Amino acid sequence: MLVEEADGTFTAHLKAPPVDGKANEELVALVAAHFGVRKAAVRIKAGAGARLKRVEIDLS
Repeated sequence: MLVEEADGTFTAHLKAPPVDGKANEELVALVAAHFGVRKAAVRIKAGAGARLKRVEIDLS
């Protein structure tokens, strides 16, 4: 689930553990589904190994 915060950022609630990139894969799928884009259009721009991440969506 993605929750929009008051400051315009989003908080993701994931079920996958942060092991072998599973949580990152779930995050990409969640963001893609939420914004109606392909998973290939979503990438983790910064923080792939951290709790806080910056995600980029390619809309072109």
